[in-house]
Amino acid sequence: MKNILLTILYFFVLNVTCLSQTNDVFYLYSKHPNEKLPNYIPLKEGKVYLWADTSKIDSNKIQLLIINNTQTKLNFNGHQLAMIQPEFIDNTKNWIRFSPFFFGWCGTPYAFERVIPPNEFYVALEYIQIGQIKSKVRFTFYGTDIESSNSFTWFIDTSQTEYAKYDDIAYKYCDVEYLINIIKEMPEPYTEISKDKEYLKEVGNDSYIIKSFNENIVTSAMYSLKKRFPKTAIEIFESIAFDQTHPFNESAKKILNIKENK
Repeated sequence: MKNILLTILYFFVLNVTCLSQTNDVFYLYSKHPNEKLPNYIPLKEGKVYLWADTSKIDSNKIQLLIINNTQTKLNFNGHQLAMIQPEFIDNTKNWIRFSPFFFGWCGTPYAFERVIPPNEFYVALEYIQIGQIKSKVRFTFYGTDIESSNSFTWFIDTSQTEYAKYDDIAYKYCDVEYLINIIKEMPEPYTEISKDKEYLKEVGNDSYIIKSFNENIVTSAMYSLKKRFPKTAIEIFESIAFDQTHPFNESAKKILNIKENK
């Protein structure tokens, strides 16, 4: 009899759990019809937009909705979805990113696709670097025409804002002049191990490592220029390649595939 009661209880709990997951509008990484949007989230006619649900925020995590209120099916791969980034309003009243982002050498974490059918929304979980600065925050889906999310006030960490100017997203969507200026000016924003490289803390602020971070800013800009604006890249790199005193002389030769005569 005891075993029978335990079996009944097991299936009851299992059914309740399944139902709660199925009916949970905010069940992560899943799609739902727009009719299930809570009343406090507006349904914008004929638009695709982000919505940061501040009722579902926990420390550095927030649930973000991609709402498709059109008749068009949307397809995104993992690399594209990584382009959803937090921004804050700086002193010039511009929205800027404050968390640097770099794709890892392995693309496996991004090897997936998401489809959002017409008149449905998708629920994701996004992260925010929390800190001591109180500011307005929003999310923007870079590389798309999707409308940025609603803004909300939160305490964030803006200490890495300068580094975000030289990350994979900045180099992917900037104009040609931006890359040229970085190559010419050779900025050196790193003076210590940054928070996004905590795994290197044990080596300390070794000058060689700091130097390599700053050099990587320029070489990455050079490779991005070659990939995105190849004609301009040749003009810029030729002058560097034939200047033996230039600190990126060897990098320019490598990119242009110039072999030295032995």
